Parts: sequence; structure tokens; C-alpha cells
Amino acid sequence: PNPKHNDTAHYMQLKRNLYGCKQAARNWFRHLTKGLLHLGFQQSSTDSCLFLCNDCILVVYVDDCLIFAKEDKTIDDLIKRLSKDFLLQDEGDVNAFLGVQIDKDAFTKTITLTQPALIQQVLQDIGITPSSKGKDTPVDAILYADSDGPARQEKWNYRSVIGKLNYLANNTRPDISMAVHQCARFCTNPKAVHDLAVKRIARYLLATADKGLVLKPSADMALNMYVDADFAGRW
Repeated sequence: PNPKHNDTAHYMQLKRNLYGCKQAARNWFRHLTKGLLHLGFQQSSTDSCLFLCNDCILVVYVDDCLIFAKEDKTIDDLIKRLSKDFLLQDEGDVNAFLGVQIDKDAFTKTITLTQPALIQQVLQDIGITPSSKGKDTPVDAILYADSDGPARQEKWNYRSVIGKLNYLANNTRPDISMAVHQCARFCTNPKAVHDLAVKRIARYLLATADKGLVLKPSADMALNMYVDADFAGRW
């Protein structure tokens, strides 16, 4: 009973986290982090969802984890150790994660990351069919505000499509990053010309739906960067 009030009201103190509570996700991640650190992992200083060990890498997304190691035995041993403190479900060898399709080639030792399902969603949202004509490039001109240009006549959600294109660009299709960035600047007031630009990206994705990131093993630890820039027109 509450001693400050002359009533029979009772209060309960929550000692264990419940799914759906405001702090549920935070409490779960703190619990998981504590367990991984106890097992000898180090949390990345640049990505708090990345945990590193001498012979193992673990990536966390909410309650889904990817484990990477040179030997299968290392992964199996880690799962057994984690099972002592966590209720786990081993999904086996991964072939998809967060909408990203993962294809491994044992002969070339490469991993290819693609998102064909999301590309298909974008095409359906815009109304582009498989029989439509594709494009060789995602953009043909720099976009400007065009505030006085013709209003858009399309009914599809411009902002929603841009969000899906951003997810594609950030995960498996960096080749559309510049084009998507150009279109994203006009989410608050898109015009007909911006609709055409988004359709151009979609037609490019139609022609390259099976393309994605290819990860190859290499002994070269160098980081090479190539920039297409003119230094603000000075060169």
C-alpha cells in the first residue's frame, strides 16, 4: 500500500524486462553485450553492433546475429557457449539476412550480395513491368529544384520509393547512390521531372536486377579509392 495515501492502491516494481516495454530493446542489447564481452569479444568503437574476437566476428541486428569464422568448429563452439546463457535457434548456413540475398561460390571463393526482392518492390510501386525497357545508366542529367516546373501526375508514394532506393544503395547497389541522392533532395516537393529521374533509376535496376556486391578474398590489405570529382569546377 502507498503510505502517503489513505487508499488500497498497490504498485509493482518490474524486476525483469517484458517484451514491448519502452526499454526492452536497450535492456536486451545490454544483456547481450555483457555476455559477448564475458566470452572474450571486443565491441567495435565505430559500430556498436560489431563484436570482434581473435578468430571470430559477430554482427548483431536486434535479436539476429551473423557469425563469421575460418573454421566451422569455431562457430559451433561459440554457439554452445552462448547457449548456456541465451535461448538460441541455430538457422544454419545463412543465405539471406535483412532482405539481402547471400550467394557463396565455393570455386571462386566469392560472396555475392543482392536484393532482387526489394528491386521488384520498387518496380511494382512505380508500375514498371518486366517487359519494360531497361536503361544502361541510372541518371542522364543533374537534377535541379525546378520549382516552377510541371507538377507530378504519378500516384505512387515518392518518399516511400526513395526510402527503398536508399536501402538498396546503402547495402548492395552503391552504383545508384549518386542518382538516388539527387532524387532524395526533392522529397518534400517533387515535380514531374523528379518522377522521371526516379523512373530512370528503376529502369536501370530492371536491366541490372541480378547485380550486386561481390566480396573476394585478397591478401592485399590496401584501401584504394577512386573519386569522380572536378574540385568545384576548378579543373
